[in-house]
Amino acid sequence: MKQPAQAVQLLQAAAAKRPDEPALRNLLGATAMKAGQPGVAVAEFSALAAKIPKSVEAKLALAQAHQMERRLPDARQVLEAARQLAPADVRVLGQLGDVAAAKGDYSKALGVYREVAAQRPRDALVLNNIAYALVETNGDLNEAVAKSSEAVRLA
Repeated sequence: MKQPAQAVQLLQAAAAKRPDEPALRNLLGATAMKAGQPGVAVAEFSALAAKIPKSVEAKLALAQAHQMERRLPDARQVLEAARQLAPADVRVLGQLGDVAAAKGDYSKALGVYREVAAQRPRDALVLNNIAYALVETNGDLNEAVAKSSEAVRLA
């Protein structure tokens, strides 16, 4: 199917017939994100997170949909709930850093990105995020250049 919006409509019709099927809700939410319909995605991922409250994946997806809508406080709240379930999950931590950076709180983002780097020291994206946050916070520019260079080398 070439049109994501049409796919969303078909999936919505299927979800109306089978509202309790988590895989269908997940697919509908993901398709809505690709179709540029974050409101639909938020609704679907919210329903999925409510149905499976201990699902870190559902919370991550919901947070991404909130981010797409620029509802950063909502994204942060969902991610903090996910962090309670999985305190060391680098996906959760990375998204928390991204939300902090999107809000302009680069000091917080830097701290979170460093937590991720402790688990993934050779992750180019994380190293690049640290370098960017260092520049934005007027941090150690030598460290920023070193992290950025390492990110390029690893990419």
